[in-house]
Amino acid sequence: MKFVYKSHFKFRAKQRGISLKLATEIYENASEKFYDVLREHHIVICRMKFRSRIRNLVLAYDRIDDTIEFVTTHIIKDKEIDNKVRSGRWKHEQN
Repeated sequence: MKFVYKSHFKFRAKQRGISLKLATEIYENASEKFYDVLREHHIVICRMKFRSRIRNLVLAYDRIDDTIEFVTTHIIKDKEIDNKVRSGRWKHEQN
C-alpha cells in the first residue's frame, strides 16, 4: 500500500499539529470506518491520546487501486460523528 499526502492534507495536518507518521497511525489503527456521501471520501476515526487528552482523530482519504491519498485530518467530537451518521452523510463501511 502506497500513501500519498495531498497538498491540502499537508497544510491542514501541519496547521493542526498532526504529523505524517501520526496520520498513518490513524489510518492503520482506525476503530471506525465510514464513507462520506457528500464529499465522496472514505473516513476513518481513531480514538487516541493527542495533546494530553484522549480524542477522536479523523482522516479523510481516497483509495485508488493500491494507493491511499490522504485528503484531510482533524479532531472530531462524538456528537459530530453521531450527527453525520444520523443525517445519512456518513455511511458505515466494512473492512
